Amino acid sequence: MLGPLALIMAWATIIVSITVNPWFNLYKNALSDLGAVGLETNYIFNTGLILTGIVFAIYAGFLERVSRNRVSAMASGIAILSAAHLIMIAVFPSGTEPHKFVSLEFFLLAAATIFFMSISFYVDGKKFYGTSSMIIFLVGILGSALIDWPSTALLEIYDIILLTIWTTLVSYYCIRKEC
Repeated sequence: MLGPLALIMAWATIIVSITVNPWFNLYKNALSDLGAVGLETNYIFNTGLILTGIVFAIYAGFLERVSRNRVSAMASGIAILSAAHLIMIAVFPSGTEPHKFVSLEFFLLAAATIFFMSISFYVDGKKFYGTSSMIIFLVGILGSALIDWPSTALLEIYDIILLTIWTTLVSYYCIRKEC
C-alpha cells in the first residue's frame, strides 16, 4: 500500500506547507513556491517532496507486478523516472534554473505512466481498469491543455487529484488481485 502512503505524504506536505505560509495564494502561486530558494520554511515542502518521491519510487517498482507484461514493465520504469523528477523538484527548487523543466517532466512522466498502464490493463483483458485509466489520462491531458487555469497551483492540484484517483484505482485492483 505504498501508493496510498505516497499520496497521503504528498497531500500532508502540501497542506502543512500552505498552512505555515499564509502569504501563499492558490489563485496566484505555484505549489513549488512553497519550496522556493530563500524561503525560511522551504525545508517543509522540499523534505516532504523528497520523502514522497522515495516512497513513490518504491511503489513504482511494484507496478510491474500489477500486470506482468512488457507494457507494465515499461510503465513501471516511467513511474520510477517520474518519482525521480519529483525528488528533483525539491533538489532544484523554485528559483533555480532546472526547476521548471523537472517540474513539468514530473507531471508528463506521471501522465505517461497512467497511459501505459491503461494499455497494460487492456493487454491483460482488464477492460474496466484499462478504460478507467485511459479516461483519467485523457481528462488530465485535455484538462491541463484546454482549461485556462488561473494559477499553476490549481493546475498542479488538478493533476494531483487525478493521480490520486488513479493510484486509488490501481491499489483497489491490487487488493482484489493481490499484486
